[in-house]
Amino acid sequence: MLACAATVFAQVSTVTPVAGSSGQPGGLDGVGSAARFDYPQSVWSDGTYIYVADTGNDAIRRITIATGAVTTIAGSVGVTGAVDATGTAARFRGPEGIWGDGTNLYVADYGNHSIRRIVLSSGAVTTIAGLAATPAGTRVAREVFSGNLTTSSERSTQRSGTYYADRYIFTLSTSATVRIELGS
Repeated sequence: MLACAATVFAQVSTVTPVAGSSGQPGGLDGVGSAARFDYPQSVWSDGTYIYVADTGNDAIRRITIATGAVTTIAGSVGVTGAVDATGTAARFRGPEGIWGDGTNLYVADYGNHSIRRIVLSSGAVTTIAGLAATPAGTRVAREVFSGNLTTSSERSTQRSGTYYADRYIFTLSTSATVRIELGS
């Protein structure tokens, strides 16, 4: 007679939209599902805000975690370019990666083949690496941030949870632990 006993632990998780609406691309600032994103490639969070590289809109967006309010903080939605400036006067061309240190955000600006820095306190955007007309700059940008920046459909785990980008930003949080026992 063969007896079998096993213990399986599984976590039940809940997916909760934070901002945007699945299947409805756009570039609107707003609260919760009223906001729109267009191909957000990556996110980074400091625990209070979620910063989004909104690739299709050529902009960097900020979500207030507590309220779901979305604000464009750098670049102008739908306006492409390579301009170092402050806030919405700056221009990006397909920002794909984002990472921060609490003082600055660092953006892999794919279409401009460069790494850009955004000072969080002022919104000032400057190019710190790469050349806008050099295709090799993109490869270098990706290697510099390898392991630090997420790309499409990957996650960014921070103090406040796990955030994902896919036309809208959502969080995955553990709601319960389930214990399943199989016996003879």
